[in-house]
Amino acid sequence: MHNNLPLKETTLALNKQFHLCPDGTMPDKLPTFSYDELKNLLAQKLTQLANQEFNRFINLLYRIDLDEHRVKETLATRPYAEAMSALAEMVIQRQMQKVFTRQKYSTPQDDLQSEL
Repeated sequence: MHNNLPLKETTLALNKQFHLCPDGTMPDKLPTFSYDELKNLLAQKLTQLANQEFNRFINLLYRIDLDEHRVKETLATRPYAEAMSALAEMVIQRQMQKVFTRQKYSTPQDDLQSEL
């Protein structure tokens, strides 16, 4: 269902933004999460941020480039825990889009050297 490579890269990117793992965890030692585990962990982090650092919460959603209308609608129409889970899903999907785009348009160094 979900390709592991984009999920691993997505997890790395989300860890940088949301500090999903304990401080000091090296990126190469980052646990391998399933999609659902990542979603649940991120929903917990989003809940924590929304409750304790609301401005940072909003800033991170803005930087991730989520559709503002969808975020507002989700927060307004769903129970709180369900809304945080839905936002986590949106964040993961948006980050995966970025990973796929980078993979699609990046050229490996070896290819660049052979083209010169």
